[in-house]
Amino acid sequence: MKTLVRRLLYRIRGFRTVEELVGRGMVVGAGCDINPDVLLDPSHCWLISLGDRVTIAPRAVLLAHDTTTARYIGTRIGRVDLEDDVFVGAGAIILPGVRVGARSIVGAGAVVTRSVLPDSIVGGNPARVIGSVAEHEKRHQTRIRARPAWPGAGWTLASITPENARIQRQALAEGDGYLSDRLANWDERERSGRP
Repeated sequence: MKTLVRRLLYRIRGFRTVEELVGRGMVVGAGCDINPDVLLDPSHCWLISLGDRVTIAPRAVLLAHDTTTARYIGTRIGRVDLEDDVFVGAGAIILPGVRVGARSIVGAGAVVTRSVLPDSIVGGNPARVIGSVAEHEKRHQTRIRARPAWPGAGWTLASITPENARIQRQALAEGDGYLSDRLANWDERERSGRP
């Protein structure tokens, strides 16, 4: 029933499901996580290719055509290729002719007008390189030791209890924290009373 309602809402809003777009030629690799609110250019979907394990956050837009040139010379079109392990943040826009290299991160709200090298982080409008994935990972590996952290199970919308929600809200009063099933020291943190 939930899937039927989602498809009906897609139709009302003029969206197409990922399955429909794949049927029209869009390529989607294995293990991709595409939020239902993402707009994948339905009029030129065969020009969009997603590698394996690509994540696209809510309200991101991938456009393979640009009609700003239509009055003068016709519609500009171009491929949009997201290589393996790319993350596209909420509200980001990726324009025609852009390749986002493997393991790159496109920040929330970025407008990507040029191709992105692998292992890069881009943000802004127009998007520019603001760091590397290696620097980003190192910074957060250090921060996770000092900030509140929880395993995913029991601490997200699907399974959080009112008590755990209260604990998490209180622990994050002074800043951010982390959810990670990769916490090697979770048992030790739990015993110490530190989230």
